[in-house]
Amino acid sequence: MDERQQQLATLIGKRVRALRGRRGLTVRALAGLAGVSSSYLSMVETGQRLLKDPAYINAIADALRVAPSELLGQPFLPVDPHATEAHAAIPELRLALMGMTVGSPPDRPAPEESVTRLAARVRRANRLYHAAEYGALAVRLPVLLADLQAAAAASEGRTRRGC
Repeated sequence: MDERQQQLATLIGKRVRALRGRRGLTVRALAGLAGVSSSYLSMVETGQRLLKDPAYINAIADALRVAPSELLGQPFLPVDPHATEAHAAIPELRLALMGMTVGSPPDRPAPEESVTRLAARVRRANRLYHAAEYGALAVRLPVLLADLQAAAAASEGRTRRGC
């Protein structure tokens, strides 16, 4: 693999591992669902093998219940650099949203920052949205949403209503 292919293999591997983790599957379970060997899937996840065979791409995507483009990344490169940043953040944002369920406890402890600081982060995100700085916003949203969910789950009474 040349350097570009190695970078792509690493990126795709990280996506596969993150999606597998979000689905709560082991390497062996996903390999079984996709009809590939556990060792092959492990090499894909660690970036040692480039996932490029359309049959394997579709099989793994089907087993994870995602579109093949989620494994491989965006199908084209936008010309606007701000759009590129926003598009690159979409898979992580999608994974963050998939991991959140109303009423179920978050998978992380409440942030140590104050409600006032969280509110300031929300206002900053809102300013970025209204300024059409979607790339900068998209990069911040996954962590902000997870922190807000954890803070809401951990708070009670007046504190919760103040969020």
